[in-house]
Amino acid sequence: DVRMRNPSSPVISVLTGDFLAPYLLSSVDKGQGMMDALAGTPIDYLTWGNHEADVDHRTVCRHVRAFPGTWLNSNMLDHAAMDAQKTHDIVEVPAVDGSHTRKVGLAAVLSDDPSLY
Repeated sequence: DVRMRNPSSPVISVLTGDFLAPYLLSSVDKGQGMMDALAGTPIDYLTWGNHEADVDHRTVCRHVRAFPGTWLNSNMLDHAAMDAQKTHDIVEVPAVDGSHTRKVGLAAVLSDDPSLY
């Protein structure tokens, strides 16, 4: 509906963490099935969730580098696969009448505070 009203306006999709685990198949395939599904789904951005740490680190790094969209990571800048992630992104959204453009900033922050979960 949004694209029909304003074809020049971007429509983005974001998956906000905890997609590699916990789910039953990931205990067997280390998240490969989910990453295969995401590669065929119009997901533009992924962000970290605390359960991505349930999959071994080397495998997660491989998944980060293979994801065809943008993986956002704004605060774990020493991550081993940071070369395949962005700290932020900016999406420009034009007004329906074309009179102006807004900029929307995207960031993704993960906390290690267990009281948040």
